[in-house]
Amino acid sequence: SARMGACQSSPYAMAKQAECHQQVSHDGLPTLLRREAGCGAATKCPVSGSTGSSCPFVSNGGAPAEASRRASAANCPAVGSSRMGSRTPLPSRPNCSVQAYMGQPDEVQISHSELPLPQDILPSQATLDDIADMRAWPSAAVLTAEDIVVVKGAWNRTLAWKDAMMEAVVYRWIILVPEVYELLSVKFDELPHDLYTMIDKSVRALDPRTEVHHRESYIAGFPACVTRDFGDTPSEIMFHYTLLGLRPRHWALLKESFLFAMKTHNPYMYKEHDGADLDRGDEGAVARFFHIHVVGKANQVLQKHLDRLQSPAALVVRQQAIALKPLQDVGQTFYRKLLTKYPDLIDYFADTDMDHHSQHLHATLTVVGSAGVGLRDILPTLTKLAHAHSQAMIPTSSYAQVGEVLCETLSQAFEMSDEVADFWVYVYMCCATVISAPMAVEERLLSEAREFFEQLAKEEDWGNARLEARLKQVEVEVGLCGTYRHTSAELQAGARLAWRNAPKCIGRIAWDTLLVRDRRHSNTAHDIFEECKEHLSIATGGGAVRSVMTVFAPRKPNQQWGTRFWNSQFCRYAGYRQQDGSVLGDPANVEFTEMVMNRFGWMPPKKRTRFDPLPQIVQLPGEEPVMCEFPRDLFCEIPLSHPKYSKFSSLGLKWTSIPAINNFNMRIGGVDYPCCPFNGWFVDLEISRNLVERYGIGPEVAKICGFDTSNDSTGWRSMVLQAVSCAVTHSFQKKKFSIVDHYTVSTQFLTHVDREKQCGREVPAQWSWIGGFAGVHCPVWHYEMRDFYLRPQYHYMSSRWVVEGVNAGFAASPGTNSRIAPEGCVDNRRVLILFSSTTGTSKRFANMLAKELGYGYRPKVMNLNSFSAGVALAFSHILCCVATFNDGASPMDGSQFLEVLPFGLLDQRTGKPIRFAVMCLGSSVYPKFCAFGKRVDKALQVAGGVRFAKTILSDETRGHAASFQKFLSAVRVELEPKPVPLGTVQPYLEVSLVPWSPPHGDDFLPAVKQGHVQARVICSQELFTKPTAERSTRRISIDISGCRGMSYTTGGHLSVLPVNPHEEILSLCDEIGIPADQLHWQVKAIMVDGDDRSAADISCRDTSLYDALKWHFDITVRASNLADILMMVRNAGGMTAEEHDELMLDDPEDVVARFWWVSRVLRAFPCTRGKITLATLLTTLGAQFPRMYSIASSSLVSPSIVEVCVGLVSIQGNRGLASAYLHSLSAGNPVWISCQSSSFSPPRSLGAPVVMVGAGTGVAPFVGFAQERKHLVAGSASVVLGPAQLFTGCRLQGEQICAALFEEALQVGALGRYSTSFSREPNTERKHVTDALRDAAEEVWEALRHPSCQYYFCGDGRIADSVWDALVECIMRGAGTSRAKAVAELDRMRAEGRYHLDVWGEIAHGNGMRRLQRRQSTMAKRWLKAVQDQHSDDQH
Repeated sequence: SARMGACQSSPYAMAKQAECHQQVSHDGLPTLLRREAGCGAATKCPVSGSTGSSCPFVSNGGAPAEASRRASAANCPAVGSSRMGSRTPLPSRPNCSVQAYMGQPDEVQISHSELPLPQDILPSQATLDDIADMRAWPSAAVLTAEDIVVVKGAWNRTLAWKDAMMEAVVYRWIILVPEVYELLSVKFDELPHDLYTMIDKSVRALDPRTEVHHRESYIAGFPACVTRDFGDTPSEIMFHYTLLGLRPRHWALLKESFLFAMKTHNPYMYKEHDGADLDRGDEGAVARFFHIHVVGKANQVLQKHLDRLQSPAALVVRQQAIALKPLQDVGQTFYRKLLTKYPDLIDYFADTDMDHHSQHLHATLTVVGSAGVGLRDILPTLTKLAHAHSQAMIPTSSYAQVGEVLCETLSQAFEMSDEVADFWVYVYMCCATVISAPMAVEERLLSEAREFFEQLAKEEDWGNARLEARLKQVEVEVGLCGTYRHTSAELQAGARLAWRNAPKCIGRIAWDTLLVRDRRHSNTAHDIFEECKEHLSIATGGGAVRSVMTVFAPRKPNQQWGTRFWNSQFCRYAGYRQQDGSVLGDPANVEFTEMVMNRFGWMPPKKRTRFDPLPQIVQLPGEEPVMCEFPRDLFCEIPLSHPKYSKFSSLGLKWTSIPAINNFNMRIGGVDYPCCPFNGWFVDLEISRNLVERYGIGPEVAKICGFDTSNDSTGWRSMVLQAVSCAVTHSFQKKKFSIVDHYTVSTQFLTHVDREKQCGREVPAQWSWIGGFAGVHCPVWHYEMRDFYLRPQYHYMSSRWVVEGVNAGFAASPGTNSRIAPEGCVDNRRVLILFSSTTGTSKRFANMLAKELGYGYRPKVMNLNSFSAGVALAFSHILCCVATFNDGASPMDGSQFLEVLPFGLLDQRTGKPIRFAVMCLGSSVYPKFCAFGKRVDKALQVAGGVRFAKTILSDETRGHAASFQKFLSAVRVELEPKPVPLGTVQPYLEVSLVPWSPPHGDDFLPAVKQGHVQARVICSQELFTKPTAERSTRRISIDISGCRGMSYTTGGHLSVLPVNPHEEILSLCDEIGIPADQLHWQVKAIMVDGDDRSAADISCRDTSLYDALKWHFDITVRASNLADILMMVRNAGGMTAEEHDELMLDDPEDVVARFWWVSRVLRAFPCTRGKITLATLLTTLGAQFPRMYSIASSSLVSPSIVEVCVGLVSIQGNRGLASAYLHSLSAGNPVWISCQSSSFSPPRSLGAPVVMVGAGTGVAPFVGFAQERKHLVAGSASVVLGPAQLFTGCRLQGEQICAALFEEALQVGALGRYSTSFSREPNTERKHVTDALRDAAEEVWEALRHPSCQYYFCGDGRIADSVWDALVECIMRGAGTSRAKAVAELDRMRAEGRYHLDVWGEIAHGNGMRRLQRRQSTMAKRWLKAVQDQHSDDQH
């Protein structure tokens, strides 16, 4: 939630973080560290916070460092005599190579004078090209005093239309040089704001004397309340965009775009002055101003940046960055200092593997150091880092803290001068600016969203809990999609607030009556036109004009244009240029009229008039523009007549009855809606001024009314305007259509001001549009107003057809040559939902997605193996819920996907790339967390798909439900929920039971359909000496000799399909009213879609109801399906809304333990009895899924018998389904199994040393390992096995698993060490398996250091990290090395495939999950404590 607050400090605010004022030097570069000119005062270091010239981070303007700097460095904590602990300096030798000391980097201290000079650290060719471009830049004549007046006047007349004008500048710029969009895409939405500020302040600086205003004339910023992370001066803005890649040619073409926009998007431009100057092109004052004060200044900024890249300090920094790689402890030291100094940052590393994170620091510093070669060369790398940091939600405020500690760490690793230290700060700031840019954009969006929702909460009396919950949801959506979705109620509230805040509108008194029609789901031109027709019908119904707004899809982040109309209003009249130069119709629409006739083939009426309505043109993103003519009767045109002058009607004047505007952008809480047609009602002056000023009817009206037109002093022009206004009001009232005269509306405005004052709100107003519009005789003329900026707000938009050029050569698209948009233009969006699942969770989420999307998108659900080109290319969107099995493997139902995919992902109906999003499900206890899901995501991208939301990595240790809600939010942002049209019958499932004679034979057994075959139990042995009802572990032996083609591998997994208990099946059927004699009837499931009836895929076809509930459906209550089950009961009338909400607020695990079985839930709410249909039950229940167990036998010793060790799961008296089922089996009972191979297998090299660690039933695979090693020893005396150490742990001595076997293996030499730790044995010291590892540190290290050593761990994920820490300590003690080196050693084993894990991370029932979550949340804290302890030991 902290991200929702005001924008925090950024890389550019490093100095401010350390209480050092940021200043700007004459060259325009941000100068982080300067002494105040001429005062000699000490400057505070922005990194260390200390003062004095002794600090290495305080720049002396390039002066040599004082000889005594090091001696007086004590004031700066960033510098000290102790460097990374006590070390021996590097021996003095010429050009000493760091590689010579790689064996003992802890003893290395490097001086930059001793480093090699590799060629790749010299300036790049791109940097040299930039220097050449700078030297070739032409100069321009300076501005005279007259020129300055011209520039300031032209710019001042642009300010009222700055929104449209700056948008035109940006889009025209992108047309001229498309590369700009690629370079600045991450800042695209803020580009108009930044360019406006840069130009505006450059104009103001021309003559500062004229910038002392007597009253508010215009907004000082864009808008004034926008904050930036890189400063507001023109030079700072230029420097920021220089870092993002802008070069001289880009700035030069920006000038061309600026001049174009000044000509085309400035309605207030004086043609005699501004227009004449612009027509002079490069010789004009405006062009020369831009050349000198914008383009020229930007080039000076670039020149200064390039000069710094050529400095000697830059070369040293590049050398030091390369030299950091072998210094593995630098990363550990850095993060220890950072998290110690700024403990608030620990939350961002809560579940981060800090050991490996620390190892990556040298790679980051190499990138930072490479910036000294030239930022352009590493922009792709910085962009990737920016994406990663944004996905991790790293706040921009943390970059200053990181920079401070980073420089402090580097100062201890290297000898460096002031200049070198200052250049490290400089390049870090440059890189951090680029990396933090996406997050800075998100933070500003969240800040604006918070402002909106806080305002909404205040005015609608939300509680704080509701507000914070909504803000949290917004934060999640922004983090995933870069934007968020308003509810319909929020959309209406925002639109009304935007109207209330509009400073140019005099008729805001009815702001709270605005009707907002939410049509964001309309996705075709045809649908948009139909909704606009409906809009006009509602607005004009009965003559009492109603204020209506119809809102279409918002513009997506960094999307060009968005959905928008080319027209400015629904009804504008055509203007025909005549041969004599005159215009028939509206002169303001001449160019638009010619464009629609030439480019779209619009045919005006055979007899052209002054009032021919123009057609509407709308364009959706990525599509061609489409034209449509509205039926003329929708405009309800009013013929004008005068109550006094009867001949007035002979003029043939008319006007539309409502002002429907469709070229405004509505911005609500940071979200832009560029297509939101809106209408109020007319003020008489709006129509009369249009007729008099544009149509030029003044002389005609004066003649009819008998006004003296001999000269202007007769006042005939004012009398004409008054007469036309009178005619307009009279005509509207005659036709009984709403209109208001200008005097009344000015009175209403003052009433609105009084009402707002009573509510404690000041009303923003622009006098020229309020008092100036109404006139001298109206009450508002002398009413003093303040024009300030409030949000939400409406903004002018540029005219796309003007920016792209009337003759831009648009390709004809379907409908562009017809007068009506094609009726067949339908929404082609269809959604394919793919899943791969081991336990059924991904499949359940896929089905929930389909249910959420509803009938509107016709979603289809299938597993990844069913995916093919013929299927995929019929969809516009693909949503994936992908599980990863074990340590990176694919589930069985997704194993073929990557082989099938290689084809282009283009929607064959539209030719557009298919858009996709992926939710990866996995467990972070495995090193290859979500590996298969990531491969699927990458494959979809490589195949040409477009990712519309960040990939979600859902961690089993934290629970998947919250991650799914995030994924669902991202889908809702992309695919606006569609309302089902009235009368539409949605598809539904119809389930019935029919008598049948089931087929016989093993091939028809239900388990066969899930890939399992029947085997026989031959033995079930209790392993505990004193088992209880709560604690028991059994060793179960299964004969697979009769299973055709089945075999297993030592260390593999056995998949067991559990069976639901007979009693629970009967109880469940009884609760829903299924007679006992129908339990064995066949299930018939039909999907009914209108007249179409097809077999439904519910995974239990061709089986009886009893078998379906026995094998195919999970009839237990789990935290994952609890919400669905409770909603089923509530919908059936079994519980009240209050009871439902109370259960949902309880701890899910407690509710699960209370019920455990679905039948118990139904029994607890007897009102549901007989009211839940079989179809409802089957669609609510999750699919049954197999359970995986580590194999506890050797395929070499007993190839036809497979064994597993199964611990009984028992929570509050409830037994786990699978463990209880397996414990109930006895010799001769059938069981349905499948064998899965695994990389967790004995080493191929018999002589390789082996270290095995297992706790509880985690010892199971080592039973097979011991059997196999015993067999090898007994089989041949010549076999030499490598030393094997086995560390096990359990609670009590009586709960040891297969201890006799391991003792035998120890005696015959198959094991070299067998250690068992007891954590709860009475009268003995409690010890864990990790304690045993630490006690044997030297022996463990002796094995691990062998190049062929294999390490194995099997057990609960709750202790996986503890065992990792113990191994690290073993290496540190045994090798006498640092933690960083120990971690690197384990990483080397992992990379070489010698580090093996078989980990389970979730206990399905009980509080095991909560304990695991707590463990994850403390990972960073535990790491920090460990390295702090190590640091203290080193110091002692």
